[in-house]
Amino acid sequence: TKSDYQRVQQGSNTSGLLLGMLRTPVSFDNANGFDALDAFDEVSAYQFPNSTQRNYRGGGGYDNPYWITNNALGYEEVNRTFGNTKFDYKVNNWLGFGLNIGYDITSDSRKQVFEIGSRTNASGAISHDEFNTKQFDTYFNILGS
Repeated sequence: TKSDYQRVQQGSNTSGLLLGMLRTPVSFDNANGFDALDAFDEVSAYQFPNSTQRNYRGGGGYDNPYWITNNALGYEEVNRTFGNTKFDYKVNNWLGFGLNIGYDITSDSRKQVFEIGSRTNASGAISHDEFNTKQFDTYFNILGS
């Protein structure tokens, strides 16, 4: 199987999408007067002309949710191969042997980008993580009747 996708920041951090929404008072318009759906595509909704982020507290606190959606995406690609096979051998009508062999091999590549000016990393950052796992299982069974 192969899965790849991009996603917004999650979890409890200053660049988390939900925290940016929940920690912004209702008196501050994250969308800068634009319709909520249009604000995702309209740069002036979340960014000043000098390219700095428009957010509550003027640069401190939490990232603007629209800015996060456009500037701090994470990318992930997961490849997974798995399967098993089974062999049975019957010695007679009351005794047999079974062998099950299985495997599960996974590679997970993750890239996180923080644009310059993010609340999590103001100078910007890119991190890349690789996770690889291999699991092999063998079961030998004595079968009786």
